[in-house]
Amino acid sequence: MVLGPGCPEWAQIQGFTNEHPDLLRQYIAKHELADEDWLSSDEGIWKKLETELARREQHKRTLAGWQSSAYLFLPDGEANSLLKARPGEEICIAAEGHMHNNNGDSCIHQVLLAMDTTIVAELANSVPGRGQKIPRKRIKLTAPKEPGPYMLWTNSQLQYSMRDARSNFLNGTNGRNISQRYPKEFVGWVVVEL
Repeated sequence: MVLGPGCPEWAQIQGFTNEHPDLLRQYIAKHELADEDWLSSDEGIWKKLETELARREQHKRTLAGWQSSAYLFLPDGEANSLLKARPGEEICIAAEGHMHNNNGDSCIHQVLLAMDTTIVAELANSVPGRGQKIPRKRIKLTAPKEPGPYMLWTNSQLQYSMRDARSNFLNGTNGRNISQRYPKEFVGWVVVEL
């Protein structure tokens, strides 16, 4: 893993590299998303992500909203938010995280890990109330066949079952609005290279 001077220390700890700003710009161009002012500089992108991570921590402490977050790890346990693969290659990772309900209520809360519009793992299906850890889970996923960056993100839902949450996602209710994934639900990247 190459960590250059363009990657802040807090981001390195979470497994990010100096490639993150360029990957985000490529992703936004690929999906023809609106260009935001903060995208014009690497510093703006890092600040946007840092602000979101701070917001998540604040909401975790105050139990604001129904929230989940996930972090990626290599099989050896090293934090890693950038996974590179060849087209169709199998990728082995692990994910863990945290979830809570708004004011600690008793809603059933599901957390899916998605890659763009594809579900790659079911991370949690429980009533976290005032908060609970999402235990580390090993995940195998298949890299897409087309080269480029693919966003890994969490999709949280409040359904009666995981089956309902998956159905909701697949029907587009919670899986199609790419522009709202970053940075709020962002977890990391899969980059497919030839």
